[in-house]
Parts: sequence; structure tokens; C-alpha cells
Amino acid sequence: MSDKLPAMQFYTGDWRKDAGVQALDFYGRGVWFELLCMMWESEERRKLILNGKPISDVAIARLLGLDNHQVNLVLTKLLDYGVASRDVAGLVSAATWSRCRTFAPRSFRRNAFFEGNKSARHAGYRSAFLPASFAANRRFLG
Repeated sequence: MSDKLPAMQFYTGDWRKDAGVQALDFYGRGVWFELLCMMWESEERRKLILNGKPISDVAIARLLGLDNHQVNLVLTKLLDYGVASRDVAGLVSAATWSRCRTFAPRSFRRNAFFEGNKSARHAGYRSAFLPASFAANRRFLG
């Protein structure tokens, strides 16, 4: 069985409460949503990767069917507002997804459920919320 989930859960509350996303104009939010969809389908979730390399701004513009200038403006806003991040290699990733419960590893969600750990289940994937028995309890690992 593939480890890739067939659908992306989208929590509207998380979207509406994210100040960085809400600071974007309507157009910027639309571009960001498209980028999130691209990141979901990417080789490595949460990152814009194509054939093992970061997707360039020019390629992002082409994939979205937009002008390079428009994409550069939106990417600059995304980076300035802390919605996205870019590493030294130029890899664009979603800064907030690491805190989002949607992308917690399946095994962690399963373990949190069976352990009855509400704070871990609802807080998302953060190392501070991992149950103490997470490493020892292998029966729930996927």
C-alpha cells in the first residue's frame, strides 16, 4: 500500500486563522492554494520538487499559466508574510504545514488515537507532543 494519501484534508479554520494567508490579497491566496496543491502532489510533500530538484520560479509560472513577474510578486509576499519559506538551494516549501495536523505522519495519528492522547491528536505534528511511548510502540506504525 502506498504511503501517499489519496486526498488532501483542508481545514478551513486553519486557512482563515492564518494571519499570513489572510494578509494576502485574493489573487495571492488563489496562487498560494494552487501551490499547496502542487506541493501535495510533489515528490516530497510540503515542498516544490520536480525530478529531485527545486522547481524554479519560471517553471512555477509556467505550471500555473501566469506571468513570471506576477509569480515573483506573489512569492515575495508569501516569503515576507512567513507563509512559505525558501532554503539556500531555492526550494520553496510551506512554512505552516509542519504545524498542521493534516500532514502528521499516519503512524503518529494512529498512535495518538490509540493512546487517547488528545493534545497530540489535536495539536498536530510537533515533537513536543509525541507520546513517550511513540518510539517503543511499534504495533501501530504503518
